[in-house]
Amino acid sequence: MTAAVLFADQLTRPLTFVFTDIVGSTEKLTTLGESIWLRALSDHNYVVQDVVDAYGGNAHKFLGDGWMVTFASPRDGIDSAVAIQRELARDPSPDGFRVRIGVHMGTALATGDDFLGKDVVLASRITREAGPGEIVASADVLDVIGDDGDRFDGGRIVHLKGLGPHLVFGVRWKGAA
Repeated sequence: MTAAVLFADQLTRPLTFVFTDIVGSTEKLTTLGESIWLRALSDHNYVVQDVVDAYGGNAHKFLGDGWMVTFASPRDGIDSAVAIQRELARDPSPDGFRVRIGVHMGTALATGDDFLGKDVVLASRITREAGPGEIVASADVLDVIGDDGDRFDGGRIVHLKGLGPHLVFGVRWKGAA
């Protein structure tokens, strides 16, 4: 057997990476049973794909209980994350999913339709800092799109595994659309 070798085609232009993660997906699977869980997962995936398409993003990977998506602009990444949370919050059923979302912008190594590199890892780790129903964005995102004082919280320092301390900001999304 030969080992597969990945070759990075090129360093990308700056992209906005959005990662979603279903909170407690394994527990939901166990509680709901496979058929109900799969139906709920299908509904969730439809919502995410529909929003990503509406905001001009590209879904690159479904990771079993979350997505890796890219956008050309950080504003579209934030707006899509807000739209995803709002759409999922409309589902009052007990089998609906709550997600955490992380948003970061940077460059990456492109390999086919996938991306690798420090900024991709950073986006993924930022996602883990979000709670259920929360969106967390890197300081890089805030630096580019700015804040009118209403969109982001005051920020916090988080320690990301292998990457050290980083400043992240919660995105306020509840309320009027």
